[in-house]
Amino acid sequence: MKPKITYRATSRDAWRSFLPISRELDRLIMEALSESGDDGLICQEIETRICRSHQAVSGNLRHLVEDGLVRASGQNGKTTAGRRAIKWVVAGPESPSKLELRP
Repeated sequence: MKPKITYRATSRDAWRSFLPISRELDRLIMEALSESGDDGLICQEIETRICRSHQAVSGNLRHLVEDGLVRASGQNGKTTAGRRAIKWVVAGPESPSKLELRP
């Protein structure tokens, strides 16, 4: 049996204040991926294109994958350090401007 997780009021307030920022990041990530087409982008390329930190992009990218809006392309790219990285693509024909992203 999993222990019940409780959150402090301050943690909930912090999360609520981040939601508008998170929605904007979602939109920017989806736009970048849509513009890349079937080629896809690695996380580092998304970060560069939208001028956001790795932590912000990778966190939002994760929930976009979990929500079925983004998927791994099956291809890899290389980071500037020469490491292999997954290329991400939009999972379907959705237009970023019409997406109903998380509330």
